[in-house]
Amino acid sequence: MSKAVLTGPLLDFGSSFWTTDLVSSEFPGLKATGFKSAGKFGIGFYACFMIAEEVIVNSRKYTDGLSSANRLLFRQGLSLRPQLVEGSTLESTTYTTEIHLKIKDEKDELGKGFDFGTNYIGNKALKVDFKTVITHIAQYSGVSIYYDDGTGEENIISSSEIKKPVPTELDKFNSARFPHCKLSDDQVTQLSENLRPIDPNHPELE
Repeated sequence: MSKAVLTGPLLDFGSSFWTTDLVSSEFPGLKATGFKSAGKFGIGFYACFMIAEEVIVNSRKYTDGLSSANRLLFRQGLSLRPQLVEGSTLESTTYTTEIHLKIKDEKDELGKGFDFGTNYIGNKALKVDFKTVITHIAQYSGVSIYYDDGTGEENIISSSEIKKPVPTELDKFNSARFPHCKLSDDQVTQLSENLRPIDPNHPELE
């Protein structure tokens, strides 16, 4: 994101970037391709504050150099104005935005685990750790996600995950959530036809 987007539509709750005039200057010719954004309401980013007490957004426009990124710091969630740091560095050449979340203490139930519903009446909820919850929810996000519980950073979801056979991935996560309901290979394959992999080289297909 450019500085204009980072300090404009991103922070304007309820205003979607895709409905602003910035789209034409940020992505010339994009509208002519028939692109349709999944985001419509301009509230998605703020959902991270439901679980995070500190948020850092480091981003650069895709045409800018690695050292031309801007960093937006939410040191105390939404209780204070965010701080903008210009001239930050984004190490990777494969993506232009990274977001760091520090999970709230009351949400970080690493020791006890989370109760994960099984969708079966009478069955007890599964006890799963926070890392497993993230992996399950964000499996098909199409971006890399790293997790650090204090013992070291771990890449729990890679953008390359989308290249794996969808039926295999679907079966793995279905088995984790529904241990008492094992689908046949034919059923998993049939369900997988309802999913569409995200191609990072063609984001307009998301």
